[in-house]
Amino acid sequence: MCRHPRRQRNGAGSSRNVESTSQTIAMIDGAVVKSHSDLLAAGESISAWGVLQSALVILKANSFESLGFPMQYVPSLNRLMITEAKVNSFIHYFVAVQKITSLHDLEMAICENEGIGSFEELELGPMLKHPLVTHYFSVGSDVTEIFKITSQQIVTHLNILLHRKRKITVDDLLDYIAKREKESRENLCVRIQSLGMHIGNIMRGRRSEFTLLKKCSDGLDVDSKLDDDDGEAAKNDDIQDSGQTEMDCSLFSSHEIKQGPEIYVAR
Repeated sequence: MCRHPRRQRNGAGSSRNVESTSQTIAMIDGAVVKSHSDLLAAGESISAWGVLQSALVILKANSFESLGFPMQYVPSLNRLMITEAKVNSFIHYFVAVQKITSLHDLEMAICENEGIGSFEELELGPMLKHPLVTHYFSVGSDVTEIFKITSQQIVTHLNILLHRKRKITVDDLLDYIAKREKESRENLCVRIQSLGMHIGNIMRGRRSEFTLLKKCSDGLDVDSKLDDDDGEAAKNDDIQDSGQTEMDCSLFSSHEIKQGPEIYVAR
C-alpha cells in the first residue's frame, strides 16, 4: 500500500520532465525561427550553421551542446538542414554532368526538382549569394540578377561562331556571347567545362546534312542522264532539266558546305 504514492510521485515527475523538455525545445525552435527570418530579411545566404549561431546569441548560450539537445530535435532547424543538404547535393551533381550550362539553367532545374516556382521559396536566401553558386559560377559581388540564357542558346551561339572561326576557345565563345547579348562576361553567369563534345556533335550534324544534300543532287543528275536516252525528240526538255539542275546545285553551293574532315580545337 505504501508503494502506490511513490509510484504516483514518480509518474508526476516524469510528466514534468517531458513538459519541461517540450518547453525547452519550443523555446529553441522559436529562437531558430527568429534568427532565420532576420537573416532572410537582411538578404543573407542561409545555412543551418549560420542560423544556429544566430539562435545561440538570442538564447545567450555558448554552444548548442550546452542546451542538452541534438540539433535534429528542433523542428525548424531539422527542416532547414534537410533542405540545405538536398539543394547542395543537387548543385554538385548538376554542374558535374553539364559540360555547358548557365545559372539560369540551374535555377530552373532546382525549381522543377523541388516543385516550386522560384528559388526564394526554399528560404535559403538569394541564389546569387549561395556559396556553391559563387564557387561554381564565379559570380561577382556586383551581379544583382540572374541573366536568362540557356545551354541551348549557348550552343546556338557556338554553332554560329563555328561558321566564322576554325579554332574556338572558351574565351572566344564567352566574348562572342557577351557581345551579342550586350552584357559583360561576368554577368552572363555561364559555366563551360569543355567545348569538345558539342563541337563534335555540331560537325557530325553538318556532315549528315551535306550527305543528304549530296544524295539529292546525285538523284537529280541520274534523272538527267535517263532523259538523255529518250532520243532527239526530248532534247529541248533535257536542256531545261539540265538548267534546273544547275540552278539547284547553285543553291547547294550557297550554303558553303565543305566536304572532308575539319578539326576544331577548344582548350
